[in-house]
Amino acid sequence: MADHHLIGEFASAAAATKLASELTKFFEANAASTDDEPTATERALGKKYGFKWSEPLSWEDDPPIVVAIEDRVVVFHPYCAGGLGGDLAKVLAKAGGKRVREEDGPPVLSCTLTFPDGAPGKKLRAEFATLFAQRTTPSIRSWVKPVWAKFKMLGEAEDATFAVDGDTCTFTLPLNARDLASFRSYLEARKAVRVSITVATEKMIADNRAREARAESAASPPESAHPTTKPRVIPTTVPTVTVLHKAQKPLNVTSLHSDGTNALMVGFSGLHRSSDFNKLTAIGKPAQFQFHRSGVLLAGNTAWVCGYQGVLRSTDKGASFAEVSTDARVLHAIAADPEGIPWVVGDHGVQVFKGSAFVRVKCAEKGKFVSAVSSPLGALLLTDSGRVYIGRHAAITGGEFSARAPLRAACVTPAGTIVVVGGSKKPIGFRSEDGGKKFSPISVPGNHVLCSIVALPEGRLIAGGRLDTLFYSVDDGRSFKALKHPSTEQREFACATVHRGAAYLTAPFQELVRVT
Repeated sequence: MADHHLIGEFASAAAATKLASELTKFFEANAASTDDEPTATERALGKKYGFKWSEPLSWEDDPPIVVAIEDRVVVFHPYCAGGLGGDLAKVLAKAGGKRVREEDGPPVLSCTLTFPDGAPGKKLRAEFATLFAQRTTPSIRSWVKPVWAKFKMLGEAEDATFAVDGDTCTFTLPLNARDLASFRSYLEARKAVRVSITVATEKMIADNRAREARAESAASPPESAHPTTKPRVIPTTVPTVTVLHKAQKPLNVTSLHSDGTNALMVGFSGLHRSSDFNKLTAIGKPAQFQFHRSGVLLAGNTAWVCGYQGVLRSTDKGASFAEVSTDARVLHAIAADPEGIPWVVGDHGVQVFKGSAFVRVKCAEKGKFVSAVSSPLGALLLTDSGRVYIGRHAAITGGEFSARAPLRAACVTPAGTIVVVGGSKKPIGFRSEDGGKKFSPISVPGNHVLCSIVALPEGRLIAGGRLDTLFYSVDDGRSFKALKHPSTEQREFACATVHRGAAYLTAPFQELVRVT
């Protein structure tokens, strides 16, 4: 079960409004049915538009909601199996709709407005800034709902952009269509002026993301844009380790990543998707990933896989993959910056995704880049020589510090501290509290090189290394303690991600463990 929407473009706003009204009455008259045959109401609508209705409709809970947004008709349901049904698409097409398509998730709106003068404008600006500050959480489902949201928030943060130019702001936002009327009323009550709302295209999202990046580079956001938070208290309890999929091992995982809602794992057995790691679903064709399994990145419907033959991308949750242009073939990792832009690293430097291809980013580093990690500060890019770079806005910064040994993994803690780990013959670790300008060494127990590290949302850090070693920290990475666990593989925890509040670690031919 998932949310879906069907969208069609019409010749005018009047035509869209007319069909939206007709479909709303149709759904009201056609109660949810599990019959094997189409209802009389369904057959009648099909006859009106010149085709035989063949697929009976069946909904969980309420029927879909239909809204007209300018010259678009959007049919949306937040919880249905297998989509909205092909006959509905036929109705939109027969009624004059162009480019009729069905997509996963809620519709994404593009809105431009001007803030009102005085206190109302300051209040509206601050409320929007607080809303979009939550984009560090990939899934909008876990955001704190704004006052206008009466229903569950839906969609992915990669589709949310927010650019301000003087008193005008333009944003894109996935919106539960049931909240559209409430959202319009909210803007009216806040006295927003020159409001324009339409359905966003991928180009609109990309253009506004670039607009936001230019605005951020030109000036720092006002203090009022940052919501205040209470001091974080990190739990001091020893984490719990659980071994998963013992009956299915080895999983042969070489890279895994979670976007907060779903996770991808790629390796010798192909590519798998999971919402909870209890059930793994194979996607794509295993042969496609024979040379693309060094890194994986998931952001809503878009999946990226990189390796020794470049980059593959899927925009349909992994149903199909296509090669993305890049001038480097040997790639070791892929990560995203806070704006959702992918970065790849390899033997020959760093590249960032622009438009439809990866392009090289200028960097003085002569060594090999071995790892890339998504973070709220930017894509953390680590080298074999022990340097840390940060990629954001299509440029990289940092590189002044050197650990003088390979760095293999990094994370940014909830407090904003960068923690990096690695080593060649013995484990090393460093932390920075100023965004990567200065690093100080940390003490890591044991003699085995560390290969992975993640930060749990509540503040504890989990690090994995060779010979099945696990460590945890409860003081923002200043020190680590050994963590006992029931895994028996005795290899290394080279892959790690955080998914729904827990850490998951594994490696090729090794058991998958969950740490909470």
